[in-house]
Amino acid sequence: MNSTIIQLQVGEKRFLTSRAKLVDAKFFNSLLSGRWASNRQPNGSYFINADANLFEHILRYHGYLNAGTTSYTSGEDYIECHHFSVKERVYICPRGIGVHMGREDRCGRDCEKKRAPSGPQYEERDVTKTISVRKKTVINGEALLDGWDDDKMNAQRKE
Repeated sequence: MNSTIIQLQVGEKRFLTSRAKLVDAKFFNSLLSGRWASNRQPNGSYFINADANLFEHILRYHGYLNAGTTSYTSGEDYIECHHFSVKERVYICPRGIGVHMGREDRCGRDCEKKRAPSGPQYEERDVTKTISVRKKTVINGEALLDGWDDDKMNAQRKE
């Protein structure tokens, strides 16, 4: 398996990941195949015309980037996403059908016929999980006015 480090240029942001992780996805397989020669930059990176903040979440969700924290703002909300990797026992489809992986309930009669006599097969895989924290900024206009005192603020907090 090719473990070459690939650099993706998405908007103004650069991402580093391994070629081996990317080639399983059709989009990245095509991008890295050389058929899209115009996307390869003189510095060796691959250009993708997309929103870098959203693209980072997609890369992390699919496990193309390591664990870490990303954040962005949306109006008055500040959203912080903490990404981490855990080992999980994942079901393996006996016919190798991608959409069945991890979901034994998606396999039907044909998969059961190919299943080993020992029963369903599982393997441990790294799976990326995300915890999102949304913080909202609310400004109390009265607090900004002259004459606002600590007693009034404390009374409002108790309400």
